[in-house]
Amino acid sequence: MKKSHRTTIPILCVLICALMLCPTGCRQQASSDNGKQTREELDSLRQSFRYFNVEGQYDSIISSARPILMKALDGQDTMTVLLTGAYTAQAFLTMESMDSVRHYMNLIGPYRKGGGKDPSLQTVLFIVEGLSHLKAELNYSLALESFTEGCKWAEAGNDPDNHIVLLANIAHIFYVRGDRHGLQYAEEAYAISRDQAVEDFPRCQAHLLMAQMLLLSDRTQEAAAYLNDARTMIEEHQFISLISICRLLYANMYQSNGDYFQAERNYQEAMRWGKYAEAGTATMIYLDYGDFLRMRGMPGKALEQYKAGLGISYKNNSLEFRRELLSNISDTYQTLGDRASAAEYSYLYKSYVDSISSLQKEQEFNSQLLRYSQIEHEHEIQAKELALLQARRKSSTAIFISVIVVIIALSLYILYIRQRRTNRLLVTQYETYMQRLLPMDKNNHTAKEEHDASDTGIQNQGSTGEQELFARIEDLMRKDKIYRQKDLSLDRLAEILSTNRTYASKAINSCASQTFFNYVDMYRIREAVMILSDESEKGNVPFKYIADTVGYNSVQVFYRSFKRETGCSPGQYRDEARRLRKERGPIED
Repeated sequence: MKKSHRTTIPILCVLICALMLCPTGCRQQASSDNGKQTREELDSLRQSFRYFNVEGQYDSIISSARPILMKALDGQDTMTVLLTGAYTAQAFLTMESMDSVRHYMNLIGPYRKGGGKDPSLQTVLFIVEGLSHLKAELNYSLALESFTEGCKWAEAGNDPDNHIVLLANIAHIFYVRGDRHGLQYAEEAYAISRDQAVEDFPRCQAHLLMAQMLLLSDRTQEAAAYLNDARTMIEEHQFISLISICRLLYANMYQSNGDYFQAERNYQEAMRWGKYAEAGTATMIYLDYGDFLRMRGMPGKALEQYKAGLGISYKNNSLEFRRELLSNISDTYQTLGDRASAAEYSYLYKSYVDSISSLQKEQEFNSQLLRYSQIEHEHEIQAKELALLQARRKSSTAIFISVIVVIIALSLYILYIRQRRTNRLLVTQYETYMQRLLPMDKNNHTAKEEHDASDTGIQNQGSTGEQELFARIEDLMRKDKIYRQKDLSLDRLAEILSTNRTYASKAINSCASQTFFNYVDMYRIREAVMILSDESEKGNVPFKYIADTVGYNSVQVFYRSFKRETGCSPGQYRDEARRLRKERGPIED
């Protein structure tokens, strides 16, 4: 489940609320004579800043916390500055207002050293810092560093709720990269959630996180159990902000199981409740639903969903999944035969990728704004002179506009051609790779038979044992094609070989220099490529059929694995492979 189950638990936030509306009725202790908050008052603030976050009332959080922050700044009250500043930045972060997040993080920056001994406060600060790196910059490295440091403070301060939040965000980083190793962080978060001291909201999030990562690992039945428990908690406690996440996970699960009616129903419910989720999640709903419609052969409707998601992304200045949306819109236009629009969005996609990879992006953008401002000012000064010259410049302006249009059109066409060339290069490289690999497979098989004939009594001794075990694995892959089994796992392979998973894993790692999952994907994609390259009716079968044939539980997992292995999507590969064959002409045996 990769693309289909790409649904993200919203980048999880610390639960915060306004002091005066604390549902438990907690009362603030009298302030000390020097105007600074006492330890009891700070603890009261921590307990109070929760209710509004669950309810999604982030404006109320800001309006309540900001006056306390301003007073604390005047009184040089370090701990209160850090606490209220972090919660204010947190609220703006949830509202996707990155400029305000940076403002408040910079505001409290000079005070962070003074609050270094408070584990609870440091935990909150590292959560906000990590989320800022993730949402404003898509900098996974710095985000992971902040979340990891925050986990140390959460553990030191015995703060299970925020520990779950941090682990969930670490798992999210692995998830968006399609890395199943994020499951270990979900399992750790779930283990913590079983503590009686954990509140119901983070406990529910831990269940959803487990379901998400298990779906990514194609363990659908296990995921369903966690998802059903989460649904019960959501309905019991009315966690409105989690309904869309839950429904989206159900939709993706039903899609993997081939129950498209239930999948459609849950996608619709996810969109209906999406207004209560944060922007990244709302964007994800439309992205996944668009993928579903596209897989079902409805590219026109899929395009509508992709564009709706892109609109949310731009409206909220959310960078999450914008790259996938732009890429899918371009591919869908290509499927519909609208090459101009496909080229336009391909250009937007490339521009976006370039922008997020440039470390000088913000400086260049600000400089550009300044230049535009200066030009605009000069235009205002020269407005009267330009009015007098307007008549003579009409024809020149028309010519200029025409040239610009031609340049833009030519640029878009060039980008389209470059994309085609890139796809062709990737297809050619992969075909060359396969042509080289097939003789190697035959040679390895012959060498294995000769080795068996001369030395049959010694196995699993040092490197020789690993090679023999790997040769048996290769036979299972080439002859028996066990990679087609959808439930194939390392444990299952070890059982077939009458060995244990450690030996099997080590043999694959040592002899193939790959993990078990990548090794299996290699065989599956090789067969998929052969099917796609077939010019007969066999090569025109739906991608869902190909995914089922080679062993994938869902077409989304197949899409992701195929693109990782070959560098392009299945549709792009099939188109370019057929064009190459037409150009080369029939090949005589």
